[in-house]
Amino acid sequence: MRTITLALIPFLALTHLSGCSNAVTYHHSERNSIALETRATDPQQPVQGTIGIKTRTIVVTPKVDKTNGNATNVVSDFELKRKSSGHWYGTTEINSAFMTGKAAKDASTRSILAVKGGLGSGHLGPLNTHKKMILQNMYDTLVDLTEDKGAVKLQTQLDNLHKLLPDVSKMTFYHLTNSKKNLTDVKGNQVNSISADFNGVMNYLELVDTSLLALNYMLNNRAVTYKSKDIDGTQLNSLKQAKELKNKEREAFNTTIGNSPSIDNTITFITDIL
Repeated sequence: MRTITLALIPFLALTHLSGCSNAVTYHHSERNSIALETRATDPQQPVQGTIGIKTRTIVVTPKVDKTNGNATNVVSDFELKRKSSGHWYGTTEINSAFMTGKAAKDASTRSILAVKGGLGSGHLGPLNTHKKMILQNMYDTLVDLTEDKGAVKLQTQLDNLHKLLPDVSKMTFYHLTNSKKNLTDVKGNQVNSISADFNGVMNYLELVDTSLLALNYMLNNRAVTYKSKDIDGTQLNSLKQAKELKNKEREAFNTTIGNSPSIDNTITFITDIL
């Protein structure tokens, strides 16, 4: 795992990591430049600027078997984030991860999905759509490892997270109908029973996220109706409050479940068995 933070200045990062049976050289370099052009003879012409970014990533994988020359297998992924640093140039964070050799060759599709998307960092962070898929695949991997006591223990810990969920029967969820032209709500007691395991946890999160997407869409597209009726000012304020409530429910989920040690332990377990 390699995290690189950079500003708009040239830099070079070089690190040597070990593969399954041979050395793997991982090289990442980034070059950034800024060019400003002014015309002293014509002050009315605006100042022109050009920003250039050049990046290079190299993974060299020597052969595993010296007798047949078979090359090392590699599975890699990276995540690029732009962050505000309080200065005009900002920062860029690059999270890179890869696995090599027999681990990469024998990895199942689920294991690869578990590694891709940031597992190398040891923490998933905020659960976006991609990371929710990773988390579901990790759980499914644990379910398949019925003979592994460690996997069974972790599955039980993840299943027990459903006990931290709020009372869904007292909640309201939202979704769009009629080709996204109408917003409607569903009371918690009308929602299909949420299973008392980790699948139920992910189902609850999907209900909250779908509600937020629907409410955001309605607020940005004022032609959308609510329960097939035009939305007046009073109802609009009520729906804005509903969105704030859903955001709080999402934040509560991240605090109580998303940051659970059980999830971190699962990440470590999945990574170690690759």
